[in-house]
Amino acid sequence: MGIKERKEREKQQRRIDIINAAEEVFSSKGYDNSTMDDIAARAELAKGTLYLYFNTKSEICLTIAVRGLGLLKQMIEKTARQSKKNIEKLREILATCLQYQKKYPKYAKALVHFRDYIEQCRENSEMLEQAWAENDAIVTIIRGIIQNGILDKTINADIDADKLALALWGQMSGFLPNLAFERTKHPNIDKKLPESSDEHTDYLYNLIIQGITR
Repeated sequence: MGIKERKEREKQQRRIDIINAAEEVFSSKGYDNSTMDDIAARAELAKGTLYLYFNTKSEICLTIAVRGLGLLKQMIEKTARQSKKNIEKLREILATCLQYQKKYPKYAKALVHFRDYIEQCRENSEMLEQAWAENDAIVTIIRGIIQNGILDKTINADIDADKLALALWGQMSGFLPNLAFERTKHPNIDKKLPESSDEHTDYLYNLIIQGITR
């Protein structure tokens, strides 16, 4: 490995270390009560070094949210590959979003202020582009399921796949912040979540079915 490659690898590792440190700080102190100083201290870096990688706390938060979106995308991709009818895959994706919230609650919480982070980042931010790329990738997966459902006639042919995909992703991603807030208010929600999750998933799925099937 050459010097240039080694330095680049070290740079990427330091970036990862900063993100990991930020996750720990936000988890222990909360986003509003955390500072760049806290993150630098946890990462064992000088504050000036921290700013070489991130301009603002919002950029770090967006990076964490994007990391979480990437994990959710992987779970949705796995669901989309299942050998089920496309109309049934839509319900499975709803359930996947709830499973994700239980498995990765800290990332679900990061998504609560996802658009706030985006608005506070520079227009030419690399992470901003990645955020939209991950978001668009999830919408594309959902759109593909809808389009295939139209082809196999489990979904009405007059459905606008683009609009429905955006609407569904809006509903699905809305589940995550709502449950994140509920976890904060009710520490014992894990004991109640499965029944509640199935009930809400079935209700939303049935509404969708009524609107997109004959």
